[in-house]
Amino acid sequence: MSSSESDLELEPEGRQAREFRPRINFVLQPADFRERFRLTMEQVEQLLLTLGPYLDSRTARNQAMPAREKLLVALRFFASGHYYYSIGDCHGYSKSTVSRAIYRVTRLINSLLFQSTIKWPDSAQERRDIGRRFHNLKSQYANRVVGMPLVCGAVDGTLIDFLAPKKDEYQYVDRHGNHSLNCTAVSGPGCEFYFISAKWPGSVSDCRVLRNSILWQRFERDGWRPFPNALILGDSIYPTNDWLIPMRALAAPTVEEERFYAAHAKTRRIVECAFGILKMRFRCLYEGLRVKDPVYACEVIKACTVLHNLALKTDPVDVDDALDDMDVRAAHGAHLNAHGLESEAPTEEEEDQVSISDPPGNASRLHHLMQLFNRVDD
Repeated sequence: MSSSESDLELEPEGRQAREFRPRINFVLQPADFRERFRLTMEQVEQLLLTLGPYLDSRTARNQAMPAREKLLVALRFFASGHYYYSIGDCHGYSKSTVSRAIYRVTRLINSLLFQSTIKWPDSAQERRDIGRRFHNLKSQYANRVVGMPLVCGAVDGTLIDFLAPKKDEYQYVDRHGNHSLNCTAVSGPGCEFYFISAKWPGSVSDCRVLRNSILWQRFERDGWRPFPNALILGDSIYPTNDWLIPMRALAAPTVEEERFYAAHAKTRRIVECAFGILKMRFRCLYEGLRVKDPVYACEVIKACTVLHNLALKTDPVDVDDALDDMDVRAAHGAHLNAHGLESEAPTEEEEDQVSISDPPGNASRLHHLMQLFNRVDD
């Protein structure tokens, strides 16, 4: 018997040869890279410097997934919303490996970058510039400035669908009959986000989410403002106070009131545009998250808003065009009509107004703001 035949006899039965799957090397042009991952190559490398030490595997066995591949897989999921196995087929990994990579990247983005990214600027000058930029908002239809002064943000809520959870399923059923989370946010004049709360079920109103948020505590209880006399604009569901001005419908408005609320509607629309751009950029939010855990769904939403703010640094939005872009606003989804009810297709003239009685102490404040607006606007 030859030596080769004896080696074959000693080979254990049932043992399979290791299979190394071919993995795609994403050597792409900058435009193609950004189309697939929503960030530039330089931004991805910068993210790797922050996340890489926590993404590297502790073992060299079994051809562990490199940190860069983990990040690209997660970015591809955020951008496309595809199934895990579909992304795994593109990158040469199994469904479970893709799932673990996305989970790890999502948690790291939120723990390392959320607090430093989703906030008002640190510089006093930058915060004052927010009010100036809001006031200088224009409309291509009106061909004139339509913004309001003293505005530091616009607040609104949107629904992000996800799969029916196993626990307390009924609490997450929204008014459309879908399972969703209420994502309430404050947007800046460039469609960036200054505040995000995505932990509440879709059945909870936007007003309740805001009242139970850290933002409400900072503005209402602590008296903090990004700059003196700063205002946040909201739709008709929110209450009126010295820092929050909602839309109101009046039976017989004066000329001053008409001008004030017309500018209010145009300026507040920026948050609808921000939600629309967020969902169009990260399709996993637009098409609905394929996860059952609401806590994890909240983490994915927060991670996408962080990446959204990062993407705006190298790809700013033409806000004046976005304000008049019906496709961008339609991606946001729900809008309030003149009676406080939802409509699926807002019109250019639509104003989300409803009559709500405010505390007497806020009436003089609102009247003062109207006078101030008309003096500045003239």
